[in-house]
Amino acid sequence: MRRLVYAIARHDGRPMAFSGLWEGFRSPDGTVLRTFAIITANANADMAGLHDRTAVILDQAGWPTWLDETGGERAALLRPAADGMLRDWPISTLVNTPRNNTPDLLDQLKPPFVE
Repeated sequence: MRRLVYAIARHDGRPMAFSGLWEGFRSPDGTVLRTFAIITANANADMAGLHDRTAVILDQAGWPTWLDETGGERAALLRPAADGMLRDWPISTLVNTPRNNTPDLLDQLKPPFVE
């Protein structure tokens, strides 16, 4: 049985900003390797049916704190998204191949979810 793939978006259609960390490591030969990680939290009620963890989504009001523009406690921002903020829908597994890059990849699959 093939697992379904889901698109996730905010109900209000606004962009999502994920909390993350990045670092640049300079190797002895001078090459810089840039790495990053997205921080996760327990899933909220909207996402719990898909997975037990989700990316931490920062509300716009928290962006200055996360980016250390205003000070504040960053750890307080590391929480699940508010219930009701997110929606999900099943989409084609064609999104799993990078060469597939068309807007219709986000079209909702119709039951019985056969491609």
